[in-house]
Amino acid sequence: RVYGILLASFLIGLVFYWTSTYFGSLAGFVSALSLATYPLFWSESHFNTEKDVPEAVYWSFFLFILSKGIIKKNIKTILLSGILFGLALGTKFNILFSFAVLVPWVLAYWISCKPKIKEYKKTILFSFFAILLGFLIFVASWPYLWQDLISGLQHVFGFYKAIGVTGGSGSISNLITPNFYPIRWITLTTPFTTLVLCLVSLLALPKIIKRDKTKIGLLFILWLIVPILRVSSKAPVIYGGVRQIMEFIPAMAILSGLGAN
Repeated sequence: RVYGILLASFLIGLVFYWTSTYFGSLAGFVSALSLATYPLFWSESHFNTEKDVPEAVYWSFFLFILSKGIIKKNIKTILLSGILFGLALGTKFNILFSFAVLVPWVLAYWISCKPKIKEYKKTILFSFFAILLGFLIFVASWPYLWQDLISGLQHVFGFYKAIGVTGGSGSISNLITPNFYPIRWITLTTPFTTLVLCLVSLLALPKIIKRDKTKIGLLFILWLIVPILRVSSKAPVIYGGVRQIMEFIPAMAILSGLGAN
């Protein structure tokens, strides 16, 4: 269990550092405490260390590294994010949904900062290289794929579709039928102080986002919403509470820190 607990401790450190960088040390302390004491995160990091906690960790570090690389226009940092993407992809396919977080944030950030066309093209190019690097790491870490890559990928995607979608197929009726189980489960199991502070931050964020050129607040909101929204219809299969979408917890912890500040 050292693997899962060690990664969990890294994530707590990241949440403190990232939050305090933008919102101050009080926000960083509260966010780290909110994450460390979140019941689902605490328990899963101690006895279920194979996929859910590592995926949440790699997801969070991927968002942090890539967003930092884009803001700083640092090519090495962007390429480093590809390694995190590969580690996440080799753990679970949840990381693919991170692009629903990143793409709107990148567009909002570029509209706000209006970067030069040359910088825009360079960042896009190396972001694609980072994704390719991540895919290579994914293939290298799965010996199952080495003999027949195409067939192996079909089987892997088929496996995730079978276990992730009701009956192995997402019918239109299931996709548009709401499922309130995830949001109800989160509401009833999140510590009251964390929940209230998170709601407070959501009220404050519109003003913060408006005056902040990095639009990092938007990234945190999307990070919270996208994983939950993904399983809020009848098509996706979700069980064991919401441990399969644990990547929303660090975002909630960060927002609770902002709420405290």
